[in-house]
Amino acid sequence: MHACQRLIPRVCVFVCVCVCVCVSMHVPGAPAFQQTSPADKPWIARINFVLLFFKDNLFLMGGLLSDGSYANDIWSTPYVYGDVNPWNDNGVASWSGREGHQGVVHTVDDVEYVFIMGGQGTGQTFLHDVYKWTADGSAKWELVTAAPAWKPRWAFGYVASGVRGAWCVVHAV
Repeated sequence: MHACQRLIPRVCVFVCVCVCVCVSMHVPGAPAFQQTSPADKPWIARINFVLLFFKDNLFLMGGLLSDGSYANDIWSTPYVYGDVNPWNDNGVASWSGREGHQGVVHTVDDVEYVFIMGGQGTGQTFLHDVYKWTADGSAKWELVTAAPAWKPRWAFGYVASGVRGAWCVVHAV
């Protein structure tokens, strides 16, 4: 498999998370992206969610639902390509429902985690808590900190680097 073919799901997820638009792209020899019907998806329509690629699955987390409520549910699919996209309900997380939050996959002490942070929750309250999850078959999220040094925010950038575990939180207005 060509290196670009392995990278495509990660590139698409990056584009989706950053601008909430999945740009269709073509790399010779790679399968084409396909649009599927909303009726094929069991989760409720939403905006401002987290979408990321982790442990060979695409994960959708939280967001503002079409009924105006904030979600903390987690959905996953092992299939990024092809006609069949079964979505699995991974339950609800222990973090509160939110939109405009950020999520990233980051390795700490040789263990790969998903980190979720910030966002906006009930009562349009800005959040700044940080949670981590290993997707080890449980829906158990661990609270890393309820009050980091940075101020509560939503719709912000977040980057995790493999260099000495560095994190960078960027506020976007």
